[in-house]
Amino acid sequence: MNEIDLRVRVLLTMQVVLLGFVSVNCRAVLCAWREGEIDVRIIFDQEVSEGDQECVSEIESELFAHFSDWSVNVLYERLAVSALIEKKQDEFFVFKRRELDV
Repeated sequence: MNEIDLRVRVLLTMQVVLLGFVSVNCRAVLCAWREGEIDVRIIFDQEVSEGDQECVSEIESELFAHFSDWSVNVLYERLAVSALIEKKQDEFFVFKRRELDV
């Protein structure tokens, strides 16, 4: 699969997988990939609730269903609204909520 086709497949799959799973506590979802591996980072602005943890698990399961022969890593972290979201070089925002300057 060429790089453009892979990018389209990963990003569209992420959009579908996230439907109904983005809570008000979620600041952003970032995604990186290379052949055979997908890394997702979900950033919350408050303590991560049990419900949010269950959503993270569902997202990981759904991604794995679409990419069953790939390594799928979904991590989450808490980052206060006042903190800047540091995007790694190979990451792309899949979701980013609008935040007013704090």
